[in-house]
Amino acid sequence: MAAVILRAQESGHRTPMGIAVAVESAQMVMSPEVAAELEELRTRVADVEAERAKLIRWRAEDGKQAAKSRALLSERTRELVEMEADRNRWKARVAELEGSALERARAGLDRLAADLRAAATDPEPEHAHTTVMARGEMDEPLGYYICGICGKPAGGEVR
Repeated sequence: MAAVILRAQESGHRTPMGIAVAVESAQMVMSPEVAAELEELRTRVADVEAERAKLIRWRAEDGKQAAKSRALLSERTRELVEMEADRNRWKARVAELEGSALERARAGLDRLAADLRAAATDPEPEHAHTTVMARGEMDEPLGYYICGICGKPAGGEVR
């Protein structure tokens, strides 16, 4: 208020009425009710500005958190894609190994079948008469050991 009075005096308003007009035009004179309402409005404006600053801070923090969440989601998605690729590679490798094992087993079975066909057509299969099927009851009291493959006495001897 002192600055308003000083400016009024410097501009040539030295009378009390001139000073009062300067103070009134600067809106520095008001009733107690208007002054109380103005103070209340200033308080509300300060509260609103503080609330606004808090919201701006929260929005910035939310933006940072959203960016972190997007980055984490992107990283997890990349990890899942890598894991899926690994799983597909392993599935392909298992299928490859199963296929080769199946081929080897089929080849072995084919060889075994060919050997069995050849043995079935052989008039006298060559094998050691060691597999015992049962004892024969011939002239010997203990009998003979009979070969389980061809039915002949094992080793041709009586045991």
